[in-house]
Amino acid sequence: MKKNGFTLIELLVVVSIIAILSTLIVVYFNTAKMGARDARRLSDVKQIQLALKMYYNDVGIYPTAITAGNSIANGGTNYLLRIPSNPTPRADNGCADQDYQYKQLESGARYSLSFCLGDKTDDIDAGIRVATANGILNCPTGYVAVPGSSTFNTNDFCVMKYEAKCATVAAPTVGLTSPATANNTFNNASTACTTTYAPVSVSSGYPIGSISQANAATYCANIGGHLLTNPEWMTIARNIEQTAGNWNGGVVGTSWVNRGNYTTAGSALAFDGTTEGTSQAKRSHLLSSTDKIWDISGNVSEWLATTCTTAAYYDSTGLIEWTDSNLDDAERAAAGPSNSAYNDATNALGRYDGCSADSNVFMRGGYVASANATYAGIYQVDLTTTGIAGTLIGFRCVK
Repeated sequence: MKKNGFTLIELLVVVSIIAILSTLIVVYFNTAKMGARDARRLSDVKQIQLALKMYYNDVGIYPTAITAGNSIANGGTNYLLRIPSNPTPRADNGCADQDYQYKQLESGARYSLSFCLGDKTDDIDAGIRVATANGILNCPTGYVAVPGSSTFNTNDFCVMKYEAKCATVAAPTVGLTSPATANNTFNNASTACTTTYAPVSVSSGYPIGSISQANAATYCANIGGHLLTNPEWMTIARNIEQTAGNWNGGVVGTSWVNRGNYTTAGSALAFDGTTEGTSQAKRSHLLSSTDKIWDISGNVSEWLATTCTTAAYYDSTGLIEWTDSNLDDAERAAAGPSNSAYNDATNALGRYDGCSADSNVFMRGGYVASANATYAGIYQVDLTTTGIAGTLIGFRCVK
């Protein structure tokens, strides 16, 4: 008599189908839960922004610090009874396991409030995002958010995380290393980064070199941006200066800020953005948002869209420290550190090379193989050139 039943193969097929369905259900619910957390994060941040706005309207500055679970209050007025905490689990799609990160900027004139989304929520993309008094910065991939500055009259902006590299339009995430100059930068004089090529912000590839300041400005315009200006550079530099994690002593003003990719011997780390470096050769700097910007100091110098005049900028006829009294009237405030005692010898912040002729172009950051490579720093400025291409001068775009 024949018995009815399932064969081993049939049982395996059924078990496999159940396992697949179970996996799909788990993935669906995990995604739904992450979406709910992201929606909560966005709602929390907007709630905090509103409370900070009301606080500022009454007090005239933003709070020094805010802490989850505490209130945002002044005197008898409560603007937010309980500051919300980032919902857990927090490490969604690579986000850091941390609470919302608030930082007062410019002695309370501005602030940054950073948070991270696991996935796109409403019209805000996934990843680290920065809220300011003006809204939420939603920077393109490869760009980092920088809160604007009342000191330098800049609005919030997004700047290339890496110095501009060249990539083919067909493969925009892969920076090119050929053709290369003798200094291992992309030889733009040999192959122009236009038409089937475009400037990009990626870690791989060599920074674009052998490009004039005028062409750098054109390249940024071609991708819907503009060449970084000196006020924008200073907004970044002051943000870095006021972020404790960039100082070797862990306290603003203590010891030194890393110079980036530099060496007095002329040899260096790889010119692409894949090798971090240690001590003063560390190549990334923290921003108030907890995001990082690479090679703002060292590696290659960078063209800016700003020019100088001898009437406004002292002609130093050589590199001098920012503590020089000739820079007291205007130069340090416009292009140097916030503290008149900060210098290069102690703080590794770079030096000043003055405006030798009207309409000379700002070149900032210092470059790796310079005879004065130890003077690379976030406040290094060279005002002695007319914008002619050099193998160790690149650029960065803003959107």
